[in-house]
Amino acid sequence: MKTLLVHTYGLGDMIMATPAIINLAECYPEAKIDLLIFQRLSETPIINAPFVGRIHYCDFTPASIIKTVSKLNGIGYDLALHTSGTSVFKMSLLMLAIRAKKKVGEYGSIRVPWYDLQRRRAEGEHRVLSNIALVETLCEKRAEIHPRFFLDAASLDFAEDFMKRNGLNGKRVLAIHPGCNEKFANKRWEVEKYIELVKRVLEKIDDSAVLIIVGPQELKEGEAIRSAVPESLLVQSDLQSVAALISKIDLMVTNDSGLGHISSCFDTPTLTIFSKKSHADVRKIEPYGENSHIVDFRELETDDEVKTVFAKIERIVE
Repeated sequence: MKTLLVHTYGLGDMIMATPAIINLAECYPEAKIDLLIFQRLSETPIINAPFVGRIHYCDFTPASIIKTVSKLNGIGYDLALHTSGTSVFKMSLLMLAIRAKKKVGEYGSIRVPWYDLQRRRAEGEHRVLSNIALVETLCEKRAEIHPRFFLDAASLDFAEDFMKRNGLNGKRVLAIHPGCNEKFANKRWEVEKYIELVKRVLEKIDDSAVLIIVGPQELKEGEAIRSAVPESLLVQSDLQSVAALISKIDLMVTNDSGLGHISSCFDTPTLTIFSKKSHADVRKIEPYGENSHIVDFRELETDDEVKTVFAKIERIVE
């Protein structure tokens, strides 16, 4: 059966879809699942999964969408479904253009006539559960509800070598991710506060080490922290290698970003900071799992945000 999964969102949203995708693969074990991706890095968590087939890339321009849809229709998919969370209206139009024999999707207040199976979006429901519920319109088999990141051997070797080379084995290793997608810069906690937090961690937590993990979009912030706190280690690598490193640390501290969701894949304790300017709905998008912790400054009255975050870190590491 030719199966297509449409995913217009980013890395974190893909990770929140992995339990549902695994469930889909278990329901149709002979099928390969092709992906239609709109944000390049979002396929990284499952690109090494044995059930993934072709990956189609598209951007949000009309010309690219028309060209891609024409290509997809030439393949002739038996099943097309999309991940939860995107605009119901825009996604329904895209799904209308894709000529699959069976279509599965979400709807808002009005059912979509061209969907064969559909589920009304549940407001306030976590994305992991929404994605699983979509797949369960097709089959009842339920996978373990745990996000996954499929690592390759080279990335695991990188992480083990990095820990050994920098003398991190046996230490309490905390990682700080001070960035997120530049389009959503309002999610970011101020870099000056990260600097003060890193200083406090290294001063007050015994046998601690701090990694500053950055990508191209937050390199400036990472270098500022590293310059202010030379004892910290700046990490800039490919996403697979970063994920492998996250699997080996003791705590991940981040803004609302994809790296927090990567951390949830390995049960690494995660502290997600929601700034006062954030528009995110915590109920839907916080990293999924028992080891997920948050500090939501929209809900707190405090004159010292660094003190608040550090107190949370102390409770987690102890």
